[in-house]
Amino acid sequence: MAAPQWAALLAGASFPTDIQAVVSYVGSSFAWAAPGSSTAPTWTLDGGDVPFLPWPTGGNTTFTRDSGITASSGEPFFRRGYESAADAGLLPLVITRVERIAGPVLILGSGDDQVWPSCLLSAPAFARLADAGHVTTWGDEYRCFCLLYTSR
Repeated sequence: MAAPQWAALLAGASFPTDIQAVVSYVGSSFAWAAPGSSTAPTWTLDGGDVPFLPWPTGGNTTFTRDSGITASSGEPFFRRGYESAADAGLLPLVITRVERIAGPVLILGSGDDQVWPSCLLSAPAFARLADAGHVTTWGDEYRCFCLLYTSR
């Protein structure tokens, strides 16, 4: 899992005078610990750790598609991490303060994201924007796409 998925929201919230608009594509409302760690941050800012969710335990889920192709999905891994953090009351402590963004925000997620549950992870940022009146001021948008296809 590469960190850039949540970098857009974090960068916009951290540097509002430098960033005029943010597009978050399959991102997250939360920073996560460094891969494989529950104690090391992925990001630091002004010499301190950016608040983060612990890296989930376990690993990716392997499955076989109808076509016979074997694939791997991190979605259940990150969903478990999110749910554990929610149960522990961590989410409000580590959510990115997106209301600090000084410009419009577009948040895009994928309903069939097999890397992580991007719609679940990005929706709290949009809710935070809406609660702060940011959506009314800047015209922010949130879209969760799910492309369905059939093989012939």
